[in-house]
Amino acid sequence: MYKKIVTLVIMLIIIFFGGGWYMHKSQQQMAILVISDSENDLDYPNKRKWFDTSRWLSTSQYIKIDDFYLLNLKHHPVNNINDAGIIVILHFAIRDAIKKFPELSKLSQMDNKEFFHFMQHKLSNEYLRTKFNEDTLEPTDDYFLFFFTYNEISYEVELLRKVTEHGMMFVPYGYQVNKKGDWHRMHPSTYSCFNDSQSN
Repeated sequence: MYKKIVTLVIMLIIIFFGGGWYMHKSQQQMAILVISDSENDLDYPNKRKWFDTSRWLSTSQYIKIDDFYLLNLKHHPVNNINDAGIIVILHFAIRDAIKKFPELSKLSQMDNKEFFHFMQHKLSNEYLRTKFNEDTLEPTDDYFLFFFTYNEISYEVELLRKVTEHGMMFVPYGYQVNKKGDWHRMHPSTYSCFNDSQSN
């Protein structure tokens, strides 16, 4: 009887610690989306590729948001918010948003040079989150919101900043123009993570 109790206790300990190890291990895993090899794949056309991110998540610099995104508390700020590359992308986004926001039509009709000069010192930005680069599997792809005000109404555009062999550069992320505040209303969990990190 005594041996049975000891055996049961040992088994429970193994299960407890084994489950704890598995949970810890899974918390250190994150994913990127890759193209599925087969149309018969349940996740077709994209599937999750999981990999170990403990190298980053074990530090205080990074906070995991979900399976794909994290906060980098030491991200590189935008050095030059008046950069021509950023403003050109914003111009394309505005042109693509005229059906949604016809009040921006005058901005969309400006040529690139006129728009560039108009936007000088009118932009601000906010860091949002970071994801792992699909090629390097390192957390180097940063998302930012860029804000501008036109006729006393504020708007926001989300852009992705990638690290390339030529340095950091911004690329379009859906060309979506929204009213200021929409992003945080749609992603309250990310906003909560950021607020928690700021209060610590």
